[in-house]
Amino acid sequence: MVTFTSSGHVILSASLDGTVRAYDLNRYRCFRTLTSPRPVQFSCVAADEFGDIVCAGSKDTFEIFVWAMKTGRMTDLLAGHEGPVSAISFSSTKSQLASCSWDKTLRFWDVFSEKGGVETVQMTSEALTMAYSPGGTCVAVSTLDGKILLFDVQTATQIGCVEGRPHLQAGRHVDDKVTAQQLSSTVSFNSLCFTADGEYILAGGRSKFVCLYRCADQILVKRFQLSRNKSFSGMKKFLHGKNMSEAGPLDLISDDEEDDSHHLKLPGVTKGEFSSRRTMPEMRVRSLQFSPTGHSWVAACTEGMLVYSLNATLLFDPHDITTEVTPEAVETALAGGDHLTALVLSFKLGDVALTQRTLEAVPTNN
Repeated sequence: MVTFTSSGHVILSASLDGTVRAYDLNRYRCFRTLTSPRPVQFSCVAADEFGDIVCAGSKDTFEIFVWAMKTGRMTDLLAGHEGPVSAISFSSTKSQLASCSWDKTLRFWDVFSEKGGVETVQMTSEALTMAYSPGGTCVAVSTLDGKILLFDVQTATQIGCVEGRPHLQAGRHVDDKVTAQQLSSTVSFNSLCFTADGEYILAGGRSKFVCLYRCADQILVKRFQLSRNKSFSGMKKFLHGKNMSEAGPLDLISDDEEDDSHHLKLPGVTKGEFSSRRTMPEMRVRSLQFSPTGHSWVAACTEGMLVYSLNATLLFDPHDITTEVTPEAVETALAGGDHLTALVLSFKLGDVALTQRTLEAVPTNN
């Protein structure tokens, strides 16, 4: 798990090795290593708005560890969850930490108080991830039953619920024995992100679709299909019978006659056999994030890093760029009469307006 501090100069990473490391992006080095008094496995990490307090949730001891960034010492240990801590997040408006767990609870912690007050909200299913709204007034929690629950922070009550499973529409894998309709009852969201104004929420999970919901009405505004690549597993709604044989799906049968080793996939295993080359990765969304302006958002998925924007054209799409390739270099080349160099530099920058101006500056007798 990786997260930035509010200043943007420090990045925090939590690992299953029981450490939380802080990296300075100006010097590109690790300047602080936060450890626990006993071996644990960290699954999530968060920092407050000032970057002074760092918290990490464990998946084996069900506790939340609190450190001071300046000293590197552990200041508090928050216990109360009865299951793995799936996500934690600080409020952007007040000193409050929210955590959700597989024990079907959402807890609000007062980290900076000496009494360490905590408020518990019971849910109907296991929590997978959560996100604070930019104003800090609402918390969205994704549960294992495919729902997005909205809670009011002040009253700690549920104010909305989004049924997401009908919108995800999971596809069939090559070795699935059930239909896509039955598989849709097992999918859920594992990434949530609010817009800058907090009116909409973006959700993605084990599906090729990303859904945009309006928080006030809990309705689907738009659904984005990230990929149409049929080489990914889980993209097809129906499987063709000609791809089946007595030995199983043809896509899973090796063409090498000497390779007789065929490992069956265990239930719940998504990684596969590490010693074999995986030819059909599963299409899923790992993370979603909105830009501060709200004009674009990015999705990290099996297809790669996909950017969606409201702008019709890309403002900056460089190619083979170096430190010498700048708009100033193009202007200098044009002023010196080197139109060929200016044209090549403008092509590398990918700026349409600059390329057009460079072409128009080329004399007709050149």
